[in-house]
Amino acid sequence: MSDTQETTSPPKPRRRWGRRLLKLCVGVLIGLVLVIVGVQIFLWSGYPKQIGINVAQKITGLRVEMGTLTIGWFGDTTITDLAVSLPLEDRAFLTVPRVRVKHTSLVGILLTQDVVIRDAQVERPRVELRQDNRGAWNLQQALNQIGGPAQNVATGEPDQRGAGNIHLPDVDLTDAVVNVTARDGRSVELHGLTLNATNDGSLAWRFKAKVGTLADVFGSVTPAGRWPHDMQVNIEPALLAQLKPIIGDVANKYVVRLNADWSGERTATGVTGRLTIPNDGAQAGPVRANGATAITLDGGGVEVKPAGMKIDIAGLPTVELAGGRVQYGGTKVTADQLRVRFADGSVRLDAAGDLDTQQAHVDASWERVAFPSTTQHQGRFVLDIANIWPGKPQVSASIEARGNAVGRSFDTQVRVSGGGPRWSDAQYEITLPRVQVSRDRGISAAIEGAKITLHNTPDALELSSVQIPDRPNPPHAELHGALAFAGERQGAWWVWSSLQADAQAKVDYRAHLNAFGDGGGVTLAGAYGAIGTDVWANVTGRYRFDDPEPVLLQVDLEADPTAAIDEARQQLRMTGRLGASANLAGTLQPLNLRLAGHARSRKFTFRQFDLGNSDVAFDGVMLSDYVNVETSHLNLFGGEGWIAVKYPYFTDDLLAQITLDRMNMKQLGEAVGAKGIEGNVGGKFAFNVPLKSPRSLRGGGEVTLDRFAVIPFLAAQRVQIPIQVRDEWVQARPEATQEKGGRALIE
Repeated sequence: MSDTQETTSPPKPRRRWGRRLLKLCVGVLIGLVLVIVGVQIFLWSGYPKQIGINVAQKITGLRVEMGTLTIGWFGDTTITDLAVSLPLEDRAFLTVPRVRVKHTSLVGILLTQDVVIRDAQVERPRVELRQDNRGAWNLQQALNQIGGPAQNVATGEPDQRGAGNIHLPDVDLTDAVVNVTARDGRSVELHGLTLNATNDGSLAWRFKAKVGTLADVFGSVTPAGRWPHDMQVNIEPALLAQLKPIIGDVANKYVVRLNADWSGERTATGVTGRLTIPNDGAQAGPVRANGATAITLDGGGVEVKPAGMKIDIAGLPTVELAGGRVQYGGTKVTADQLRVRFADGSVRLDAAGDLDTQQAHVDASWERVAFPSTTQHQGRFVLDIANIWPGKPQVSASIEARGNAVGRSFDTQVRVSGGGPRWSDAQYEITLPRVQVSRDRGISAAIEGAKITLHNTPDALELSSVQIPDRPNPPHAELHGALAFAGERQGAWWVWSSLQADAQAKVDYRAHLNAFGDGGGVTLAGAYGAIGTDVWANVTGRYRFDDPEPVLLQVDLEADPTAAIDEARQQLRMTGRLGASANLAGTLQPLNLRLAGHARSRKFTFRQFDLGNSDVAFDGVMLSDYVNVETSHLNLFGGEGWIAVKYPYFTDDLLAQITLDRMNMKQLGEAVGAKGIEGNVGGKFAFNVPLKSPRSLRGGGEVTLDRFAVIPFLAAQRVQIPIQVRDEWVQARPEATQEKGGRALIE
């Protein structure tokens, strides 16, 4: 029996383990539910928001505020009403209504103890860019805070202020608004900004930002260590219209565009790098630039070190910034040994200005500068200003220049002094201690002690008076002008002048000038000069900076020898009227002007020769070293003629070539009162005419007379007369061919 009982007893231990497993599963499930409920309660609480704020502030070093922070179990987080500001400021420089972030799920965070942010979408952010009284921008200060301690930048070590390994997320920013406020309160809003940044490695972003169709920036940045970055910037001309509230009417006057490459890195207190502008990559109105320069932004200061930056202004020589540096910081501006290449010469500039001490000093010197192209000169300019701002300015300046121009040497001194209760109400006096023009044989013109007065008003700089030093017959001179600072004509200027001989002067001469211009160019409404009532000239035209051939002038000249100055009339014995009109077009630098026009005479007589009425067209060219003019066919006494004249600026001689063909001797004889002369005359001549002494002309040629006859004394098939002229002597060797054969030579 005992054996039977043992084999039929139940297996109690197996039933006990099943219950235990069931209890364990239920307990785990209950615990998991409690954990999920606890985590969800935690997520619903304000603790995640506070933790997020603390982490963000720790990583960026900025003050961060959030409206709500909602975290999803599967790695979806939404932040509303995000506001970021500098630690010591109450106003946020960045506000975002909504930020959506995708990251590691909560389970993944619990298992790996790490968070990877994969994607961030920033909707309708607003950025407030503000400049303080020192000139520093809040955005630059924020970047310095985000960059970490200065010692990390100096050593190049990665910033250790954040926690853990950071995987850079993809960022998509849409519909941003940027409000820019300068230190003087002027502001402007830019709309439609977008930014797209994608992960380009463990610590690199490749980004592209756009301001509508006005500008775009793309490149890459590594937000660690020195934050090295490279980018390309493109700015379209229409951007200026958006910036008009800050930059004023310049938006309507100039075309501004930029295409440049920037490569830089962060420093302990700012950013440093190299800006490279390709050919035709930058334009501001008539100014174009290309080349490279080093730029450092340090707090509120800027340091620029040009290294071959070239600046081109239409019609002017290229300006190349070859070395030195320019610094701006707070209240100080300095230029230290700034070297400039200009017009085949060199310029050196040193300058300093300080609003704290209210002093400014400029010292510039130049050597071998060939501008305008017909000159070469050297000199020095010194400027000192006291009481820069806000009132009672005092200005003193001096200019000394000497060199050569069009075969003449000059030596000039100019002094400027003046001031007033304020910059908008000041008077300046310009004194010319010495203005001297010389040639090889001595001084040809000199002015000493002339004075010009300028008056500055709130709207313009006005040229109010001119004083010529005392002399036996001082001329009466008026010179007026203005440069507009405000109003509809801001940036425009005009000049009007008048010069007239004293009533007792032997020669009655007058001159008037009327010109005006702005940033686009110069208009010459009239440059008029007259001697008595018999000789006058007038020039009108314009100079446009943005035109490949900026010069276009119309020149008119009229002369009445009948009413000429008595002494000249007695020597020349001319009557009738002479006139000429011409157009000039081309460039001034280098000097290359094309000349085209026509000359005319009406009832013109020279000595006893009656030349009647004639018209002749001419053209030519004016270059940096000479001017050359050639006529078309001249109708002279039934034949034709041509004249070519060349004047090299750096000599005293005029070169002339004259060609005559088939002129009727009978008509020529009747013009001079000689009868019985028949035949045709032609010839070619070349002369060198010294302008200082025209009677000392040198040259020669050959005259050919065909079917020549002086009835009834002489008849010849052809007469050839070689002619040499030198120092008022004429040598001729006529050689005649007789009608019926034979030759005759006359010494």
